[in-house]
Amino acid sequence: MADTDLSIALYDQRENEARVLASYPALRAFFPAAFVQVNFPVRVTHEAELRRYADIMYETRSRKEWLNAKLYSQTEAEAMLRLSTQVEQLTARLFDRPVQPLMCLFAPIDLVRVVEHLAAAVGRRLTVLEIGLGSGHFAAYLLNAGHRVIAVDNCQALYLWQNRLLSTCDLDEWAAADVRTFPARGASAQATHVPWWQFSRFHQCPPVIADIVICDAALGEMDHFGFRYVVNVAKALTAQSDVGCFLYQNLGEERFQQRPFVEQYLTALGFRFHGVGGVSVFVGSDKFPTRSIESLTEPPPWGGAQSMALPAQFLPLDQAKFLESYAFFDFIGLGR
Repeated sequence: MADTDLSIALYDQRENEARVLASYPALRAFFPAAFVQVNFPVRVTHEAELRRYADIMYETRSRKEWLNAKLYSQTEAEAMLRLSTQVEQLTARLFDRPVQPLMCLFAPIDLVRVVEHLAAAVGRRLTVLEIGLGSGHFAAYLLNAGHRVIAVDNCQALYLWQNRLLSTCDLDEWAAADVRTFPARGASAQATHVPWWQFSRFHQCPPVIADIVICDAALGEMDHFGFRYVVNVAKALTAQSDVGCFLYQNLGEERFQQRPFVEQYLTALGFRFHGVGGVSVFVGSDKFPTRSIESLTEPPPWGGAQSMALPAQFLPLDQAKFLESYAFFDFIGLGR
């Protein structure tokens, strides 16, 4: 493993130390309550277990639809192939059993399209704070495209897998740091990985400035304290940016927050809503070039609309390298 990889034992040690110092609302806010309700495996004790998180939570979506219906640009096809190769090589090295990702390749693309469109509008690469990365494919796309990513997750198992993935680039890993202080480097690396106990202190002295905050498929699954914390931190961290946006595609399972409440709360904080296809864009900055998204009905293809193709035409698929979860879901009639 790379020098920046974080051992399971060290993560657990730092988390236990943090729990002693954490406030009651922080402990409640960053407990993975929805995952625990549905018996999602939130913790691991052996390195080999991390393999299951390399392509997780989108297996039940229609593979036929995604492979044979939605078109992608040449830039997007190249990005998918690059990320697929990265994950396959990483899992082969770490676990001796390569994983070829499939459905996690597609879900982030519309969000990437919006980020790239906003970056073009202001003429520079962006700093993006992502809260709740899952398998980390969206963050990896952004890093491969030259953006800076600050990544936050409260699930031990996912955080450790994300560490392995993000370690393939310039990574500043905060979970290994003394829990009593913010790491000295700050968010200067291309990728900055922040555990929940450090993130729970961002309101005291925000150590980073973000252009965009993204929390996809997670807001509905957060404890109510966690939801309020996330969106208020998003407002504070983006206040100085000329982009200053909060983005998501969906709320995940709406166990704790439903869409009307989420939209009302964001609006009350001063965010202005723009729907760009399936992406909800909430603009908080008065400097934001609103005209860049006012007329959009769909996120424009990343890299332009030339040479649009179906994934079935450019993705070489080897089912022997898919995670075992796909066969399980096939058997019970989900996905395919």
